[in-house]
Amino acid sequence: MPEFVDSSNLEEIVYGQHDPIASDIAEDFFEASKITPVTLAVDLPGVSRLMSSPELREMSQRAGRLYSHRPTINLPQAEELAHGLSDTITSRCSPEAFGSAPINLQQIATALHHAQGIIGTTTGHPRRTAPSAGALYPLDLFIAPIQGVDGLNNDIYHYSPFTHTLAEIGPIDVAQLRRALGETAASESAAAVVIVICTFWRSRFKYGYRGVRFSLIEAGHIAQNLALSTHAQGLASRAIGGFFDDELAQLIPGVNGVDDAPVYTVLIGSPPASS
Repeated sequence: MPEFVDSSNLEEIVYGQHDPIASDIAEDFFEASKITPVTLAVDLPGVSRLMSSPELREMSQRAGRLYSHRPTINLPQAEELAHGLSDTITSRCSPEAFGSAPINLQQIATALHHAQGIIGTTTGHPRRTAPSAGALYPLDLFIAPIQGVDGLNNDIYHYSPFTHTLAEIGPIDVAQLRRALGETAASESAAAVVIVICTFWRSRFKYGYRGVRFSLIEAGHIAQNLALSTHAQGLASRAIGGFFDDELAQLIPGVNGVDDAPVYTVLIGSPPASS
């Protein structure tokens, strides 16, 4: 019997061979978030207001969640990454599963700092390792152990780039976390997962619908920083975008899945023994 060959046209798989449907949600969003010279003031509603309000500009620079009432862990200072950039980029890969060697708080601290840490100031305001549209920084990083990290409990933690600390938010059900991440070999064997949470209004107040686009782009910047900084330390990472959104959001106190929601996750662990 001849081997089946799928000769489908990829465009037809998405759009079909018949007349297009009246409303394609993905296309609607892309059209709604476009910027044009004629409608600039409507497309980017907060730009002029931000320019005319020193108070609003100052307030927007304090981007980030605060958990001052929660117990905190002072992270060790991030180590410099001596691994060459070209070699780090070209040798990095995403493992199907992680090794069993433990990882520690020093490695986590170094990865988080290089992902989104404060590295100086620009015009008097904090500058971070990842670029952000308008320096609004609508993303927060949470980390939760899976197999475990030396120095962390089975809790979910919030990373503060301002103080380089972890705030202990509360206990995490690791079994539910694995289910939310898809119960793959990677999510079962990872030492920990970094969850990127977006608070959309922190960008949308200025950029409207385009702010959602900007936020997702920024999540990619942070994930790449995590991938490179973990690999440069001899660790491994795997970015996961196909998680179960609401199930993951429900595990993080204060995240409702609409106004603020998980947009990306990065699994971290030791490399598999065969690598």
